[in-house]
Amino acid sequence: MSGSKEGTLVRTAMIAAVSLLACSNAQADGITWQTDMRAAHKHAQASGKPMLIQLTASWCGYCRKMKATTYADPNVVRYITASFVPVMLDADKHGDIVGKLNLRGLPATVVVAPNLVILGKLNGYQSSKRLTVELNKTLQAMRKVVSVGYARPAKQATAKPPTPTRAAATAHVAKKKPVPPVTQTRPVVPAFGGLSLVALREGRELKTGKAVFQMNHGGTVLYFANKDEVTEFRRSPERYWPKHGGQCVVSAASGQRVAGRPEFGVVYRDSVWMFENAEKMRRFVENPSQFAR
Repeated sequence: MSGSKEGTLVRTAMIAAVSLLACSNAQADGITWQTDMRAAHKHAQASGKPMLIQLTASWCGYCRKMKATTYADPNVVRYITASFVPVMLDADKHGDIVGKLNLRGLPATVVVAPNLVILGKLNGYQSSKRLTVELNKTLQAMRKVVSVGYARPAKQATAKPPTPTRAAATAHVAKKKPVPPVTQTRPVVPAFGGLSLVALREGRELKTGKAVFQMNHGGTVLYFANKDEVTEFRRSPERYWPKHGGQCVVSAASGQRVAGRPEFGVVYRDSVWMFENAEKMRRFVENPSQFAR
């Protein structure tokens, strides 16, 4: 979903940095585990289900225990099969991915959205009950957090140059008349790079607005693509105006006041939140309650 270099951060961590195994499945305790990240990612994109990635090792006793108990529970098997794309990876063969995910031990359970945003991590052995509770929380967060970012800019119609007329062709030979002095005025700079907040929220589209469809909101100039968008914004500005005026709340948590960018935004609790970059957007999506105030 990204044309930005930053937008490939999670993809690099999850796929490009690892030597992928040949496409195969491993049957374990009733769950059909994928062992190929690329194939699992394609499945997640096609189904809309997040990936549940289980990192284990042959020497890990609690990994074997979790397979023999938690993942053998018929209720867990049905739940995971219905709600996730299950992936099992050997941590010893995927050292890079273990480092990128900053895992503290094994077994480790990581939930990754189809767009490769990390939704949650669980370290250590998980009982059937605890695993189900935590995965439910992750699914609920995924439903609340709807990605706006990485939308492609809307295609702009290219105006054809006017056909030269005879008068225009000979105008250069006419005597130039004195041009009256022009009063310099400060140019109007629209907020959010001139992108329409309505198009961003409703269509997940980075659409450049037009000066002719502008309005002032709280001292800020906004551009929209058409008059209908202006009307829609006036009807419900709180729906489109980003939280904290578009400031990145993840940067604010470390004492920095940084403006978020529309291409790195999410809809959470029915409001738009913008972030400085893809990494800070990922941190918010992983644990929104840490930053949402």
